[in-house]
Amino acid sequence: MGDTKTKQEGKKNYIIRRLIDLALAVILIIAVIFGIKKLTNDFTDIKKTTSENEEIVSSGIDKPSSDSTIYVTEMSDNDNVNLGPLIVVNNDVEYKGNEDNLVSMYDIKETDGTESYTVMSADVKLRKEAAEALNDMVKAFESETNHADLVIDGGYRSISLQQELYDAAEDKSAAAKPGFSDYHTGYSIDFGISADDGTVSDFNGKGDYSWFEKNCYRYGYILRYPDNKKDKTGFDYRPWHFRYVGKPHAYYIVKNNLCLEEYLEKIKACDYTGTHLNFSDDNGNEYEVYYYQADTSSTFTMIAVPSETECEISGNNTDGFIVCFNKNDIGKAAEPEGDSKADENNKDSAADKTAKTTEKATEANAAQ
Repeated sequence: MGDTKTKQEGKKNYIIRRLIDLALAVILIIAVIFGIKKLTNDFTDIKKTTSENEEIVSSGIDKPSSDSTIYVTEMSDNDNVNLGPLIVVNNDVEYKGNEDNLVSMYDIKETDGTESYTVMSADVKLRKEAAEALNDMVKAFESETNHADLVIDGGYRSISLQQELYDAAEDKSAAAKPGFSDYHTGYSIDFGISADDGTVSDFNGKGDYSWFEKNCYRYGYILRYPDNKKDKTGFDYRPWHFRYVGKPHAYYIVKNNLCLEEYLEKIKACDYTGTHLNFSDDNGNEYEVYYYQADTSSTFTMIAVPSETECEISGNNTDGFIVCFNKNDIGKAAEPEGDSKADENNKDSAADKTAKTTEKATEANAAQ
């Protein structure tokens, strides 16, 4: 009898101990889950704080004074200093770019199906953005003046072609040295006037043709060699030679009677950390422009750019980059996905750009 009671009590005590062990195990599991969740939240907060700080201080780059815009960084190869519509090439600054993105102006015209102008030959080439803007500009000229006699007889020139022209020139002072011609950029064009007999005469920019000097900025073009600017450009007035720089810059240059060299000098004084150039165009667009010096200690530069809008970046062909953005677009909601084929193309381009930037950053960090 006593043995039976002892066994029952032992069994009861065993069950109690097992229940206690089970309760302790449950409590331990709950504690572990809570700890993991707390640790995850802590890391999330740290990551969020770090991300916010990177936006505000632009990865250690000082913000410009009195500026509420949030800036982030965008990596650019230093070779890009020599590329873009704002590169300057003259008697003192050599061209160091490439032949990428050149298209035949003849092909642009044929694809559009316009009869507003003629092209000297299929060999007349321009950067694509300049060619498309030129096509729009000349069509507008024909629409407003009923002139369809304009000839595009000059565009991109290779260094070898410029060498031939320079060697053949009787007056070397009136010809650019090979490697120092504005035509190397792929953003410059020459106009001529066609006659009924098929000959082409010089474009003097007078009469109805003065329309171009007055309206070219609307299409991103400027007169490359204005009157009374030889001390800056190195060449006398050339009414037939126009240069694509982009709409915002063309507007400011034309409205302030500047040449390209003078504009770049002005922008260089508008450093990122200092006072930026701000102006509005005829359509109420508010632009902000600033200069960002290339990082010569590396093969690439981390450029501070606004985080809430798209911006345009061009090299100046000497020592840095020019950033321009439309302040009216800051904070605007993105277009809904899938609205058009263009949206998909833009998404693909952005993904490619991000992938390339990440790849280049990894390679650069490994090399340093």
